[in-house]
Amino acid sequence: MKFLYLADLHYARHHAGQTLTRWRWYVHSFGPMANEAYSLFERGTREGWLSANVEPRRDEEDSKTVFYNTNEVVPSDMMVSVGKVREWIKRFGDDTPRLLRYVYGSTEPMDGAREGEPLDFSRAQPLDAAPLKGRSPTNEEKRRFAEISARLKARYDSMAAANATVSDGPRDSAFFRDLPVDDERIGGEVVLTFKGR
Repeated sequence: MKFLYLADLHYARHHAGQTLTRWRWYVHSFGPMANEAYSLFERGTREGWLSANVEPRRDEEDSKTVFYNTNEVVPSDMMVSVGKVREWIKRFGDDTPRLLRYVYGSTEPMDGAREGEPLDFSRAQPLDAAPLKGRSPTNEEKRRFAEISARLKARYDSMAAANATVSDGPRDSAFFRDLPVDDERIGGEVVLTFKGR
């Protein structure tokens, strides 16, 4: 659901607030919601290009979360081929808390939105226009960041010192003689040939 919202947001940022899907997005307790998305999920499950995995929620008794996965063939009218959305999926796909922080804290329609109210995509601006101002980190967050940075630096320095003593061996005539020679053939196939063997 969140990635469909982000697809509409990205489109709206470059089309004067008009969304790609034309769905009516509103604020729900779990974030941006569109009833049309559920219809799409049901259609996908029925037609077989989506599969639903239902898992019990840990935070609420008798509540379930449904994860939808695309199967091999997705109808072309359902494909979101927006590069920015692919980037978001890569960035947030396995990090739900980070995705939620981004959706709630860094997207214009969610800024100041209230439960049940429609989201206003006309406020969406290209990213290079005027970034939203986030809150400053707390002293505790600054302290934790400094602590983590110091640990990472110490680990990096330790690995750099260990690597400084490693030699990658001599690069004499025998080394260069035994390097493979690549030969590109018609059709783009590349074959490596070892001269010494």
